[in-house]
Amino acid sequence: MFNTGDLGRWRKDGQLEHMGRADDQVKVKGFRVELDGVAMAMRTHSPVRNAVALLINNVLWGFVTPANVSLPTVRAATARSQPSYAVPALDHLMALEDFPMTRNGKIDKRELHAIVERASKGEVAATTGSCETNVPTNEDAQPVTEVPKPHVVQRQLPPTIDSQFVLEESLKMVSVDLA
Repeated sequence: MFNTGDLGRWRKDGQLEHMGRADDQVKVKGFRVELDGVAMAMRTHSPVRNAVALLINNVLWGFVTPANVSLPTVRAATARSQPSYAVPALDHLMALEDFPMTRNGKIDKRELHAIVERASKGEVAATTGSCETNVPTNEDAQPVTEVPKPHVVQRQLPPTIDSQFVLEESLKMVSVDLA
């Protein structure tokens, strides 16, 4: 076995079951990203007191305190030391007055997940005293009134070309695997 940072256990049937990772390394757009590294990069912006990065529904989110921090500036500070795939999009950054804490005094990441879920459902105001977010709401969505019809181009073949010949040549170009 190699020490990869993955956690696992042997099941009774002899199979290895993946249980997660020992660190906060996640995959974003096919690249491995250290969430702690993203949080450290967000902390390089001097007004930021604390920062957390999380992967929520396969999207990289960034949370910073206090609530009056400029999110575009935080994003720019993060982009100076992180590759583009490891920088949360502006609409995936949240500035909170304080982070929710567990009974043990650690940042409650489950509650941060819940905040994102509530914000995506429009249950959290776009700007409040304790939360500033740029999560899009459904108010801007326009209903679809009609489905566009496909545009079909019909060509007339020159009289010297037989349509059966065109069909045969087209079928020669197409390879269909029925297996």
